[in-house]
Amino acid sequence: MKQRLRMSWPPVGSYEIQQWVLNEPEDLALLRQALTEQLVEYPITTGDDPDSVLDALLLAATELAGRAVARGKDPTVVTLMKHQDMFILDVGDQSLGAASMVQGTQQSADEGLSLAFVERFSQDLAWYDDGDATHVWAELGAT
Repeated sequence: MKQRLRMSWPPVGSYEIQQWVLNEPEDLALLRQALTEQLVEYPITTGDDPDSVLDALLLAATELAGRAVARGKDPTVVTLMKHQDMFILDVGDQSLGAASMVQGTQQSADEGLSLAFVERFSQDLAWYDDGDATHVWAELGAT
């Protein structure tokens, strides 16, 4: 059963930390490396396990960016943001008007389970269309 993602912009007050442009699947490895290096500057100071927060961010980035690279038109833009004590990963691609769906237990060939997977370990997951790109964003981890 498919359930539509909530349409929403990232929370007001979010600010950009870093942005990466991906053009092909091979860029995902570079994204994970760059994201790991960037997160060194934002130590996790809550009771959450720093490694599990980093793992969740890397997994979400890989799933959302991989989905966008495979489905969208180049380029895919991944933006790491902060909102209060949370990270936000915003992934935009040129597939304007694409209806973002969260999959239930049935996997379809064109959607896969990546959004449902990210939804399970994120605090929030939504999408928006800014006129130039369709974005899916996830709020994760505490710092």
